[in-house]
Amino acid sequence: MKFTLRVNPSALALIAAHGVSDVQKPIPHLATYALALCPVPGTSAAFGVSSIVHFAKDIGIVGSVLLHTVLCVIATVNLRLACGVLQVYMCVLHIPAMLLALALRAEWTAIASIAVATAAAWAVRSRIAPGGVFVLGEIMQRIVVVHTILNIEPLTTQNVCLLSYPE
Repeated sequence: MKFTLRVNPSALALIAAHGVSDVQKPIPHLATYALALCPVPGTSAAFGVSSIVHFAKDIGIVGSVLLHTVLCVIATVNLRLACGVLQVYMCVLHIPAMLLALALRAEWTAIASIAVATAAAWAVRSRIAPGGVFVLGEIMQRIVVVHTILNIEPLTTQNVCLLSYPE
């Protein structure tokens, strides 16, 4: 299943580029991205679950389930508003928290990679989201799933609250 979303192309440039933080991972781990090329039944369901798991790193599993529930409810009434709320969450909380965690761990290659990827995506933002419309297809969904897998950690009492990135 693909999702056609109304987005702010500039926000999308940052959101899409934040995944290159994986560049600091060991090469064998990056090979996992090859899985994104393989058609897999249930891609959209895996995408949804991985999104919940990924945001749990920021706001805990309960907070992430609540956020996703609220987004789904809003989307039934106003998809554009739901997309806007998600973009604000990503740009105001998720990505800054990730950048702070990378800086605290002195992972400068990852930060520089995100900056370069954001600049490149911003330069072509009108092609990525022509007219503010972005189609999130199955391959992109699988890329998000792999990004989540590469950044997953077991939830513990130490990392189920706001900004609980490991050191």
